[in-house]
Amino acid sequence: MLQCNTPEELAKLVEELHGQVEILFKGKLVT
Repeated sequence: MLQCNTPEELAKLVEELHGQVEILFKGKLVT
């Protein structure tokens, strides 16, 4: 399923994932 992405695309992906993880952690900390 993973394709050969350019470093730019990979960086974007990682950034999006990191953002989601941060939101998850904040949600857990708040509760």
